[in-house]
Parts: sequence; structure tokens; C-alpha cells
Amino acid sequence: MALFEGGETKHGMKASTGAIEKFKVEDGEISYAVINNDKPRGICGSGLIDILSELFLCGVLDYKGKIRKVGGKLDGRIMEGDTGTEFVVVRADETATGKDIVITEKDVGNIIMTKAAIYAGASTLTKVGMGFEDISRIYIAGGFGNFLDIRKAIVLGLLPDQHLKKFEFIGNGSVKGAYLILTDERVKKEAEELAKKATYMDLSKAREFTEEYMSAMFIPHQDPGRFPSVEPKTK
Repeated sequence: MALFEGGETKHGMKASTGAIEKFKVEDGEISYAVINNDKPRGICGSGLIDILSELFLCGVLDYKGKIRKVGGKLDGRIMEGDTGTEFVVVRADETATGKDIVITEKDVGNIIMTKAAIYAGASTLTKVGMGFEDISRIYIAGGFGNFLDIRKAIVLGLLPDQHLKKFEFIGNGSVKGAYLILTDERVKKEAEELAKKATYMDLSKAREFTEEYMSAMFIPHQDPGRFPSVEPKTK
């Protein structure tokens, strides 16, 4: 998840002042939100997910993660950079650095690999006898999750295409769990019972994981039937 915290992308940064956290494309026009309403300096994790999902929905990104021209206002933002094709998210005259903030095809590829591993891990675990549709609640933990747009994460293929009401943010789950175990004897006993039922699965040695990972290396997935709610405007 380090990538979603600003690593391994050209203009990625942590969720701090100046980070683009929201991004929207509507009728060829771009709008975005920046943490603390400052001039943009880079893109944090939630912004990366927003950008890729929006560019996919409007056709600028194809299902393999390649940037392409589709005609219209957005084509003027597509250019060739040092590492290949890139899309200008914010032009230089609007940024705090005086330079364009871009998303490159290399960035897109890195993000796809990361989301594919996350989705494939979850999908592999469901093969023990259930499907995502059998899960009544999906908890999202960690500080990053608090700013995640579930719908955009589904479009990207990071999260399974399930009803939005299934997802619940719990913040720092490990700290909350440790606190409850230390302060509530009932919760402690419940945790001990759950620990006895836990099973370890080494995903690196699971053939199913490799197959799921390769299938998830697309936006949202190689099998569009797994994401029926995702409908790009341009295919």
C-alpha cells in the first residue's frame, strides 16, 4: 500500500497540505480538491484512485492502462514526457511548484499492479467456500481508507463490485482491537476463540493467487462480468 501513500509515482505524495485528494472529469472539464485548499504540489492515494477511475470512465485510459486520445478538450492534456505518454492533471500555472503535475503510463502500471495484488489476495481467500456476494460486511481499516471513494475504488478494480452499504470504514483497526482486548474481558475471550479458528494461507505459493493476479491486471478486471456496475463511456 506504500504506492497509495505517495510512493512509486512521479508526483505522488502523502496526504498532507497541497496533495490532490479528489479529482473529477465532467464534459471534458476537470475539477479537483486539494488538502487544506492550498495550491497543488502532488497527488495522494485517494487522488490517484480518483484520477485513474475518472480517466478510465471517460475513455482516456483503456482497460490495459494505456493513455489514448479520444477527441475533445482532454486530448490537449496528453503529451510525451521523459518516461513516455503522460496526462497533465494540473497545469503549471495552477501549481505550487510552477511545473505540470502529471500522471504517467508508468504510474498507471504501478498502480494497476498494486490494486491487482490487493484484489487478487481478497479474491483468493474467498475461494475457501464463499464468494464476495456471501460476505455481509467488508471492513476497510487504516488512515488511507478514511478518504477512499468506494465507488472510484470499485471502478479501478481495487475493491469488489458489491453494494456500497457493505463497506465500512473503521480507521486504525489494530489499535482499536488492542484497546478492546485490554479493556473488555468478553472481547478478549472472543478474540482468543477467533484466533483458534484462524487459518494461514501463503498467497505466494497459491496457484489461484497467481491466476487471480494476472486477471486483475486490467481496469477494472479481465472479466468485466465481475464488475457489472462499471460502465466506461468509451470502450
